[in-house]
Amino acid sequence: MGPYKSPIAIHPGETLKDILESANMTPEELSCRTGIPVYTIMEIVEGNNSVSTDFADKFSIVFGMSENFWNNLQNNYEKIKVRKIY
Repeated sequence: MGPYKSPIAIHPGETLKDILESANMTPEELSCRTGIPVYTIMEIVEGNNSVSTDFADKFSIVFGMSENFWNNLQNNYEKIKVRKIY
């Protein structure tokens, strides 16, 4: 059995970036649809801000996904990140 490899912590912003690209939507358009400032959306995409429960709710409406999808992405990212510290 080989050495254990811990999971990779993928920030929810990576997923948001992919979804924006596949939907052919700009951060500015997402901002208009959600009321979330463009700079905050860009910070999420760049991995410098988290997806709050409020953002998850707004993203779920725009993209037709459950807010649990976004919350789970954020929670999993945080759990994996904490495990990598220890």
